[in-house]
Amino acid sequence: MFRPFPATTRRTLTAAIATLVLAACSPTSDSVVGPSVGAPAKLDVSTTAVALNGIGAADTIRATVRDDAGNAVGTPVTWTSANPAVAEIASSGAIVARAAGITTVHAAAGSLSADIEVRVLGVRGLAVTQSAIAVRVGDTQAIGAIIDSDPSAQQELTFTSLNPAVATVSATGVVNANGEGTATIKVASVADSRISATVSVRVNPARAVSFAPGGGAVTLWLGDSRTLSASVDVDATDSRDVVWMSENYAVAIVSEDGVVTATGEGTAIIRATSAAPWQ
Repeated sequence: MFRPFPATTRRTLTAAIATLVLAACSPTSDSVVGPSVGAPAKLDVSTTAVALNGIGAADTIRATVRDDAGNAVGTPVTWTSANPAVAEIASSGAIVARAAGITTVHAAAGSLSADIEVRVLGVRGLAVTQSAIAVRVGDTQAIGAIIDSDPSAQQELTFTSLNPAVATVSATGVVNANGEGTATIKVASVADSRISATVSVRVNPARAVSFAPGGGAVTLWLGDSRTLSASVDVDATDSRDVVWMSENYAVAIVSEDGVVTATGEGTAIIRATSAAPWQ
């Protein structure tokens, strides 16, 4: 025999059915249709020519495949270099200079393609103004260099001493003489380290003034005189004259010829200085 559900039961069932129906319909009402992308129609590259200013210099070329409407299409791009010895290119479009010259890199995406000229600016030669120099301990001297390169190539040079105990060299090519001996300074192009030249450096003893044997200490009676002599070790082109001076005129005076005269009791220092200019 059929027995109807109580009223409260009917309301609960109706609510459950309504909930299920709404849940079933919700995905359809929330769906979104994205914009359509057409077939690949053109290949855009970020540049048509690249100039790299030295060996090892790098750049990146960007390429994008687009449809007729200009939308980006996710088609991969492959890269090749016509002459990897001049410039190599990676799958990302990153290009690196390997040697001076001109080559072409090729971008391809299906039937689409583009060519980009790559010019690697180079250094043809390097010459130093002096292949050999001589300096004294404690002196400095600048090295001059002339570089032959393409106008826009890197003009910077590196300077390296192969014997720092004898001579060091600054980043701008100034040699500092540290000790007696010989050293080689290497000058190289930053744009192409294979291009280099060398300078031979001889470091001679420091300039010096010395008294003749027995002249380091002199005893005089008041009114007596004695002639002192001093030798000067300077470069051959420098003056060998000596400038004399007494540091206590009340005790002793000295002439420009090195004649010392005792003027009073006590002790005085007589100084002999080279007249040659010091660097």
